[in-house]
Amino acid sequence: ATRHQHWTQQEDEQLKIEVKKFQRGSSNIDWKIISYSLPSRSAIQCKCRWNKYLQPTKHYGKWEKYEDECILTMKRDGFMWADIANRLERRTGDYIRDRYVNYLDPNIKKTNWTEEEDQLLFKHQRVLGNKWSEIQKILPGPGIRPQNSIKNRYNNRVKAQN
Repeated sequence: ATRHQHWTQQEDEQLKIEVKKFQRGSSNIDWKIISYSLPSRSAIQCKCRWNKYLQPTKHYGKWEKYEDECILTMKRDGFMWADIANRLERRTGDYIRDRYVNYLDPNIKKTNWTEEEDQLLFKHQRVLGNKWSEIQKILPGPGIRPQNSIKNRYNNRVKAQN
């Protein structure tokens, strides 16, 4: 199977046909059998493509207020991302986790970036490279900057300097 090759519309259509043909219930899909009809794709690639982009019951648009409230409540009560996804149905566990980590976590620091934070960001990026999770640990509190926010801040500041 090839790596990092974009999926074609023809491959997407073939994947939809194969899933419809071989699906046994909502979660019991034999990805190995399905991948045989897509010679340039592995079973894992087929599963990921289906779950992240093609599954008709999933929704990838604007987040609704009730979804955010559900995520916050269930996360507080100790539910796993997959459990929350089963409850919301329209979102995958990965999307729910990203939503929480980047927007909903009550510990997220939402204030403007300080000069000190910018200096630390650039200093540590030179040493650590793009290890945003490591840089995240170094930035001062209170609150945390999401890794995605740190990456975006760095990239935007670099663009502004050029």
